[in-house]
Amino acid sequence: MPSEYSLKAGLLRVRYEGDVTVEDMAQAVRFAAGHPDWDNLERVIVDASDVASHAITPQDVVVAAHIGRAGARPGMQVRYALVATRDDLRELCELYADHFALPGWALRIFDDRAAAEAWLGI
Repeated sequence: MPSEYSLKAGLLRVRYEGDVTVEDMAQAVRFAAGHPDWDNLERVIVDASDVASHAITPQDVVVAAHIGRAGARPGMQVRYALVATRDDLRELCELYADHFALPGWALRIFDDRAAAEAWLGI
C-alpha cells in the first residue's frame, strides 16, 4: 500500500511499500488529480524502492498512464522521476513512461531515490 503521498510547493511525492495493488495506485492518482495545488505541479517523485510484491499488470500500467495524461493540462512543465530498484518494477516504469510521454514533462527512471531527488533538486 502507499505509505505516503503528498503535494506541497509544486512537489508530488508518492512512496509505495510492502504489497502494492492497482487500488493503491488509483488512490494516489485520485489524491493528486483532486488536489487544489495540482495546477502548480512542477516535480513528481514516485518511489517504488520499498515494494515487496505487487499485483499490477502491464495493462494496469497502461491505463494509469493514460489517466495521468488526461489529467495533465497543456503547458505544464514537470520533472517526473520514477524510482524502481527491481527489474520487474523497472519494466513497468518503462511501460508507463512509453505511454505517458507528454510535451513539457521530462520523465526519467532511476535505480535509487537519492539520484532521483538530486535530478529533481530536492
